[in-house]
Amino acid sequence: VYESEDSDCVLLIDAANDFNSMNRSDMLKNIERICPAAYIYAYNCYASHARLFVIGGKEIRSMEGTTQGDPPSMAFYAIGLLPLIWCLAEPIDPAVQVAYADDVNGGGKLLKVKQWFDSILVNGPKLGYHAEPTKSWLIVKEGKLAEAEAIFKDTGVKITTQGQRHLGAALGTTDYKNEFVSNLVEKWVNQIEVLSEIASYEPHAAYIAFTSCIRHKYSFFLRTIPGIDSLLLPLENAIRNKLIPALTDGRHVSDDEKKLLSLPPRLGGMGLIRPSEIADEEFEFSKLATVDLTNAILEQRIELPPGLDQKSKEAKAGIRKARRNNQTVILEDLISRMTPAEKRANEISRDTGASNWLTALPIEDKGFHLNKQEFWDAIHLRYTWPISRLPSKCACGDQFNVAHALSCKKGGFVHRRHDAIRDMTGDLLSEVCHDVCVEPPLLELTGETLTLRTANAARDARLDISARGVWSRNQRAFFDVRVFDPNARSYQNQSLSQAYRANELEKKRHYNQRVREIEHGTFTPLVFSVHGGMGQECKLFYKRLCSLLSEKRGENYSVVSSWVRTRTSFSLLRSALMAIRGTRHRYYQPKVADVDMVLDLAESGVREG
Repeated sequence: VYESEDSDCVLLIDAANDFNSMNRSDMLKNIERICPAAYIYAYNCYASHARLFVIGGKEIRSMEGTTQGDPPSMAFYAIGLLPLIWCLAEPIDPAVQVAYADDVNGGGKLLKVKQWFDSILVNGPKLGYHAEPTKSWLIVKEGKLAEAEAIFKDTGVKITTQGQRHLGAALGTTDYKNEFVSNLVEKWVNQIEVLSEIASYEPHAAYIAFTSCIRHKYSFFLRTIPGIDSLLLPLENAIRNKLIPALTDGRHVSDDEKKLLSLPPRLGGMGLIRPSEIADEEFEFSKLATVDLTNAILEQRIELPPGLDQKSKEAKAGIRKARRNNQTVILEDLISRMTPAEKRANEISRDTGASNWLTALPIEDKGFHLNKQEFWDAIHLRYTWPISRLPSKCACGDQFNVAHALSCKKGGFVHRRHDAIRDMTGDLLSEVCHDVCVEPPLLELTGETLTLRTANAARDARLDISARGVWSRNQRAFFDVRVFDPNARSYQNQSLSQAYRANELEKKRHYNQRVREIEHGTFTPLVFSVHGGMGQECKLFYKRLCSLLSEKRGENYSVVSSWVRTRTSFSLLRSALMAIRGTRHRYYQPKVADVDMVLDLAESGVREG
């Protein structure tokens, strides 16, 4: 409206505590006529005066306005104000108006806007809408200031040719918008500096604060104010030079690494956005999403355009698709310049479930919190960056590095990693299945022969888990867990999917025939990567398990699935970090079995008893 050639000005009206002053009786009548479906609820809430008790025994009756905290209060207020909006639109060729809550604004020629403003002053109080001219702003274009001052003389309205804040964004000249955004960016940079200090001792919490909260504050301004990409460079530099080093134990990233970190976790990034790079794109997406509503406002339609909800859904779906396509193009460009190790790391981090630990809120009571060393190590492990402060030699005598740490059986970390997944799966199965057993022994062979040489024919053969009712009623299903490192030397010439499949086939060669022919059950290998991904058969099993849990608990499948994946992700991550940082030998090994207790007591003079 302001940028139209036919417009001289825009008037931003500020109302006096309007939610609390609306005429409640008129509001209920308007709701009854305009929206009968909501009338009964509104009548039950506002037909009688609410009693408010004040300390000291006094009582105040709430007789006007809508109640703060009431969920439909905004809708009731809007419906109650509709007759005023319709009244203002009745004159021939009126000012262009738009209202949001108690912010009513009009634009157009100066005389028309003045007539529109006078009508608000006359008709507004009848419905409880009290405009405050001294707090209202008239934004006029250059060359119209003198005329505006003459027309709005003695009204108390403030007049400016620069601009004013409107619904959180900026409306006015380019210089005003630039100054407005620059002041915002300065505050944001200060916030990033404070967040970086927090990240030095709580990087996990700082990271989630940025990705789940702070960065979304930027989105509103990126989507409402055009041409601000260059103004956001100080913010982008603060993110790169202060926040990222604090989140990564002092690492200063290259340009390609910064691009990768700006991508969402599902593509192997961290969601540490580059505001200046996405500003123009976000503004265009915002225009695309609101084009029908914008046209309806410009055309001053009383009713919303037909099919607006469906068109809005389609527009949002198109925007999501376009945004994902743009992100994929960036990733493909980065992959073309990655080393084989970096490509492998990115493939692993894009695996389903591998990034759940990164997107979960750090709630310690739920087991989703990482201390600073764990978070730094997890990030370096995700991107194959060197992990600092590691020993040069392992307790087993070999050279110590990340690959060795994840496979070395000294210290029992490999077994603990396996057992953690086994026990968690067993617990989940016990809720929806019966006859659940951990480490069930297999039936002995009594003359049967197994065709494969690699099949396990041992008398004491065991699997990790068995349960009845997983795939079909009363049929016994057997499962065996394997957690492998896809970066191990033996998998370097295989793709990630091939590595999963190779482990699944190996397990099946060991147990599938024996389970099917001797136990008359089913066998499913549960293959995980140490980074949180799953093999294809493992995914199918967990889909089935989550479906059973969802049905029994009466909860959405997506909720159950996300919870299981997150628990699995944290379990595997903690096991990997423990294998890297854990102690594999005792510095003091007392030989209690060789101690002569009688002799020790006699020599030390300790009395018996």
